[in-house]
Amino acid sequence: MTSEYSTKNIILDPIGALPTNMAHIPPGEVSVAGLAPMQLDDFLIDKYEVTNLEFKKFIDAGGYREAKYWKFPFTKDGHTLPFEEAVALFVDKTDRPAPSTWDLGNYPVGQDDYPVSGVSWYEAAAYAEFVGKSLPTIYQWFQAASLGIDSSILETSNFSGKGPAPVGSYGGLGPFGTYDMAGNVKEWCFNSEGSRRYILGGASTEPKYMYQEPDARPPLDRSATNGFRLAKYLKPGPPPESQTSQVTFQRIDYRNAKPIPDAVFRIYQGLYSYDRTPLDSKIEAVDDSSRYWRRERISFKAAYNNERVIAFLYLPKTSRLRTKPWSISQAQRLRISTPSPT
Repeated sequence: MTSEYSTKNIILDPIGALPTNMAHIPPGEVSVAGLAPMQLDDFLIDKYEVTNLEFKKFIDAGGYREAKYWKFPFTKDGHTLPFEEAVALFVDKTDRPAPSTWDLGNYPVGQDDYPVSGVSWYEAAAYAEFVGKSLPTIYQWFQAASLGIDSSILETSNFSGKGPAPVGSYGGLGPFGTYDMAGNVKEWCFNSEGSRRYILGGASTEPKYMYQEPDARPPLDRSATNGFRLAKYLKPGPPPESQTSQVTFQRIDYRNAKPIPDAVFRIYQGLYSYDRTPLDSKIEAVDDSSRYWRRERISFKAAYNNERVIAFLYLPKTSRLRTKPWSISQAQRLRISTPSPT
C-alpha cells in the first residue's frame, strides 16, 4: 500500500499561524492501494497522538457524563444501546469512567506525555467533539503518513515490542511534521467497514508491516493498543460524503486465483527476456581499510544500450565459513538482482 505526496505542495506557514502542535497537510490527490484516488482539500492534523494528560482534561470536565459530546449511535451486536448503558462500558480496571488501561480513574504516575490507550472509537470521537476537532478520515491519515517513504520511518519508529513511549520520543518523523504515525499506538480513524471502524498505523507490539495494513475493529474495542490523533478541517462545512462514507479495500484471495494459461505466461515472460551476453566484469576499486570487511566496487555490462552497472560487494574478513579469498567469478554467481545503471 502506498500514499504519494509532492514536496512542491508543502505549505510553509508563518510561525504561530497554526494551532499548537498541528501540522498543515497540503491539498492533493491521495492514492491508496485498493481504493480509488481521492482529491483532498488541505487540512490540519495533530503532530502527536493524544496524550494521557490531554485526555484527562476531558474526564475532569465531565466528558463521560455529558451526552452532548457523544454524537454517534452506540451499536453492539447489531443493536443500538442507550447512552447510559453504553457509557457504563467505558471504565478502567477499577470500574471508573476512564480508558481501560487506567486505574482509579487516572493513568500511571510519570506518563503525562504517553499516548492515551485503551479507548474505544466512541471515546475517541467524543474527545474530538470536546476539543472541536475530528477523527481523521483514512484518506487524510494516509495523506499525512505518506507511506511511500515508509522504509526510513519504520526504522526510527516505536515497534520495540515494549509498549507505548512518550509521544515524539522516537525519530519517525513524517514529511509534514507528524510523529508516531508508525507504531506506538494504533490510531482510530473516522471511516467504517461494515460495523467496524478503521484503526491504522500499527502498535509497538505489532509487526512493522501493520503500518501499511488497513485494520478495522469493532468500535467498542478497548484494547491496550488503541489510541488516536485528531484532524481539523479548514474548509467551512462538512467534508464530502465520499471521504467519510464506508470504505472497503479491494483484496485478492490468492487461494482462489486460477493460474493463467501457459501461452499467456510465455507472453509475460518474454517481456523480461534479454540477450545473455558476457558480463565483462571488472573490479574498479578496492577499499580494504575496515577490519571487518573488504569493499569492492564492481562494474559489469548491462543487457541494454552498452551501459555498465555499478555494484558494491562487501566481503567479510572474519566469517568462519570463508576459507579463501573470493574471486570476481564467484561474485558474478551471486547474480545481483537489483543493480542500478550508471
